[in-house]
Amino acid sequence: MANAAAVFALIRTASALVRDVGILVIGGLKLRKFFFPHEVQDSRLYNSSEVAKLLGTDRKSVIRLVNDGKLQAQMINGNFKILGDDIKTFFSHKHHLSHRLTASDQDGKPNG
Repeated sequence: MANAAAVFALIRTASALVRDVGILVIGGLKLRKFFFPHEVQDSRLYNSSEVAKLLGTDRKSVIRLVNDGKLQAQMINGNFKILGDDIKTFFSHKHHLSHRLTASDQDGKPNG
């Protein structure tokens, strides 16, 4: 009888663990969709409002990035269109710069 109780407790613990892992996985997927609602498609043209949503900023900031030459864009029918590949390049360049700044802060010398 003691073995049956131990087996039952083990099964209950295992099922709770599976439930908790499932909640974490589903929660992680929901968080990913919340923080990264759109996958950027390389060959798609995005307008400045769409890029603003992807960058978490406003449209004027995107236009400023384009005018400053930090984000590549094409003028089509009076509107900026940004290629998905250029958005990814901007993200990777931004990440690279923040990594370089972090590394240079650690030893006091620019890394690069």
